[in-house]
Amino acid sequence: MRNSRKLMQLIKNNCQNREQVGYQIKQQSPLANAGENRPAFLIYDVIDSWWGVSAEMIKRDLLTVSDATDIDVYINSPGGDVFEATAIYSSLKAHPAKIHVHIDGIAASAATRIALAGDTIEIADSGFYMIHYAWTLALGNAQEIRDTADMLDKVDNTIVNDYEKRTEAGEKQVRNWMQAETWFTAQEALEHGFVDSIMQDGSTDQTTNKAWDLTTYQNAPEPKAPENTFPRRERLERFANMLLATS
Repeated sequence: MRNSRKLMQLIKNNCQNREQVGYQIKQQSPLANAGENRPAFLIYDVIDSWWGVSAEMIKRDLLTVSDATDIDVYINSPGGDVFEATAIYSSLKAHPAKIHVHIDGIAASAATRIALAGDTIEIADSGFYMIHYAWTLALGNAQEIRDTADMLDKVDNTIVNDYEKRTEAGEKQVRNWMQAETWFTAQEALEHGFVDSIMQDGSTDQTTNKAWDLTTYQNAPEPKAPENTFPRRERLERFANMLLATS
């Protein structure tokens, strides 16, 4: 099954050669005011119960902050398991706190399902938001695999419904976006209503940003070239010329 291989490849590409899962919880968000009970959840990984951020992790930590009034959820994720993401979404929606989602880099595929839990959603100016039809793994006989496909249709229907409510776009438009595996820039995500605002420069913690391997996806944006390459080379050349001039 092609989509099953794609899901496994996504996990493999982004979970190799690392020491720990990109997930943290801080009891006090950097956005909290004095005396405010406002924790922060950092989801900087694949969404997966074995290799990445799982629904169990999120639920376990949400239970420890049951009296929080606000929760900040920071996302930079290439996606992953739709059922894990749905469980995370449900856990966040069920929490009494107001959920503030901050997309620091990419919210792709299943990660957008998590982002939908936000009462407020903002995205970095250079961020991306990608939606497509759900993937999953299926094992068993023909009937069991057909049942899995039927379940995926039901999952897609719930996601389409949530995208519709979030964007106020019609069902046909949302399904066209999902069928085309659409990548929205920050400005496009704002224009279509997937997010409420674009972060101001400097509001994202770039020190923890990650560059994901997105080759599994059909229409993924090209990775940006390293910044300041020419100025760095220019400084080295000037230094070399200075040494020649003084030798």
